[in-house]
Amino acid sequence: MQSHLETTSRLDAKKQACINHLTLENDQILRALVLMEQMISSSRGPFGKIKMVQNSHGGHLTMTSTSSRLLSSMSFSNPIAKLVVSSAQGHLQTFSDGGHLLMSFSLNLILGSLRLDISRRILTDLYEIFLTMCVEYLTNFSNIVSFSDLKQMSSMVMSILTSKPLCRFTLKHVRLYSSLILECFLSSLPDGNAMGGQVTDGVTIVTVEGESMEKSTLLQGLLLQCPEVASHSKQNMITLRTKAPYILVALVAMSMSGDTEETGSMQFESDISVDTENIFLQSLEEFCDKLVVANVRLLLCQKVVHPWLKQYLRERSVVVVERLGATMIPYIQDVSGAVPIRCIGAVDVDWLGKVAHVEHRIIQEKSYLLLTPLAEQHVMTLVLYSPDEEQLSELKSLCSTCLMSLRHLLRSPHVLFGGGCWQTRLSALLKNKVKADQGDIIEKTGCTRGCLMEACNIFTNTLEKIAIGTDDKYHHMSDFESGHLWHLPKCSNPDTDVVLKCSCGAFKQNISKLSYIGEDTVKIDRDLAQSPPSFPVVDSDVVLDLSATCVSALTSGVLTANTVLSIGQSIQDIN
Repeated sequence: MQSHLETTSRLDAKKQACINHLTLENDQILRALVLMEQMISSSRGPFGKIKMVQNSHGGHLTMTSTSSRLLSSMSFSNPIAKLVVSSAQGHLQTFSDGGHLLMSFSLNLILGSLRLDISRRILTDLYEIFLTMCVEYLTNFSNIVSFSDLKQMSSMVMSILTSKPLCRFTLKHVRLYSSLILECFLSSLPDGNAMGGQVTDGVTIVTVEGESMEKSTLLQGLLLQCPEVASHSKQNMITLRTKAPYILVALVAMSMSGDTEETGSMQFESDISVDTENIFLQSLEEFCDKLVVANVRLLLCQKVVHPWLKQYLRERSVVVVERLGATMIPYIQDVSGAVPIRCIGAVDVDWLGKVAHVEHRIIQEKSYLLLTPLAEQHVMTLVLYSPDEEQLSELKSLCSTCLMSLRHLLRSPHVLFGGGCWQTRLSALLKNKVKADQGDIIEKTGCTRGCLMEACNIFTNTLEKIAIGTDDKYHHMSDFESGHLWHLPKCSNPDTDVVLKCSCGAFKQNISKLSYIGEDTVKIDRDLAQSPPSFPVVDSDVVLDLSATCVSALTSGVLTANTVLSIGQSIQDIN
């Protein structure tokens, strides 16, 4: 799949405006929505298809099935598609997961609604009522995870890791990475009695291409790439002699290149004979002298340091690392406690940070400095290895998602049974709830019973379609006790006494008690609908979804669909 970009010169004369007036039923919009739905639904889950994205003019080739990388590598011109993508990207910024769920639900709801001969205002009102019922159930009847039970936490991490096929995980890989991620997350949590809060989440991820995935490891502290130190050098910063049991660190967030960039909008006059660059350089030299007097042994600069200043500081036993970028500054603050210095005035000792020691590491012939924090600081570096560039990018995205999901789990320790099981159960419960409350719903919205049931079918069919996925090699079944999802190969003819595990792996059921998804016989017992299935002793192969992510994706998906359905006309100026 290629993303198309049109190139126009700034010198081209502005063409006469060509305005398109498009409704949702327009073939152009429908084709865009159908294509996007097919792309998203076919990428979802462990059996999803990997997408190759490249600009029509060539350039970098992105291979992925994750929603965050897929959307960031593509550009969309259709305004309705842009609206759906924008909603998904907003959700991904918070949760880093659930983008496929949000977009699949929104697009299927839109496309299903356009086939109905029902007022869109009534449809959006009904969808909001259905959404309220769903959120109420998912919020009140989700399962609570205990942080003292590593099996449950590991199950959720493994569920995320195995959901993307590009990494080609074996069971050994899954266990290794779930162990690394859990250890990384738990080690980065600050102590309850720690003074002050961390600026970041305490975890940075470094990727190294060219080695096997089994080499991935976890380091205590912050790993910074440092090309200034030759990779053949065996210099070890632990040998630095200081009077204190720590190394002082200066964190500079301004340019030390000697130019006038840091003067901002200040205006000044100078004689033609005055070398302004030399004046600024002298001021920076005085600033460096203050750092040396303060016994600073490590200077970390966000921007550029003048070559002469680097040599000047090295002669005074100060190690200089430059061009760190704004992204690393908060992590350096966490590992050292340093305050970013933004002007070359006086140097306050309180601005300086402290680290236990600094060690030179050589990884794949590249130089790194490992900053080990003092005991009260909790900063970890997850070093990921992979022989393939795209696999490495996918692995980094997955590990970031796992860590963010664990942080959300810390705030709200609620999970749902994954593998499509919570969607099929929710679908069956919603059908029961709508039938039971149809009188109140009809009175509230003013719709007919036929309209209500058609809208309910669109909503529940969307849930079931997402649960089933795009794999057509199986029959998809459910039961009346748990409402979970079972898969049965189409070519098989098992005995009626055979007991099968559900899709999430938490429950077993006799095949004779299963009915095909979509049949009216698939119902949830009224008494069982009042409480969730009990949380069994979780094995490592149980699939779990984070409740907060699913609720947010479902909510945003429905609200986005309602927004699109409320659009009367899309006006696009093509110029």
